[in-house]
Amino acid sequence: TQSIIHQQLSGNIAGIILLQHFDKITVEQFRRVLEVNLVGTFMLCQAALPHLLATRGAIVNTSSTSALAGLPYGSAYGTSKGGVSALTRTLAVEFGKRGLRCNAVNPGSIQTAMSGEGIVPEGADMRLMARTMSISKPQGPEVVAAVIAMLASDDGIHINGEEIRVD
Repeated sequence: TQSIIHQQLSGNIAGIILLQHFDKITVEQFRRVLEVNLVGTFMLCQAALPHLLATRGAIVNTSSTSALAGLPYGSAYGTSKGGVSALTRTLAVEFGKRGLRCNAVNPGSIQTAMSGEGIVPEGADMRLMARTMSISKPQGPEVVAAVIAMLASDDGIHINGEEIRVD
């Protein structure tokens, strides 16, 4: 079984991606992706919560366009990011009246270490992969950073429980 996991770690943008044929993913691989992408986000949000409630702060989680539409060969990744999206909405509702805002960005084709070439499994249908790309050329991480900065700033004061697609 050929599978490749890429990692990207930076604050609340911790994540790994596993692209593999669905019928070849092991339970252990699936759990690892959920642990890093979803449980890791949960743990960071929970640890930051007391400070953010005291300061009426903001959480900006990193989900993915994979949470909004199917990513071929990305069932574990898409499932984990769908969970991040649901967690984001839950925190927004539960703590919004206490002054905490919680939103998510949903990056698509962003040029990062995780998006390097060669992460698709052997025998993958590249037409399926191309179908998920809404733009022809991946952008740099600065486009996502700008949206995160806006959501975390006073410019995003009236935005809570939203997912902003950045692709």
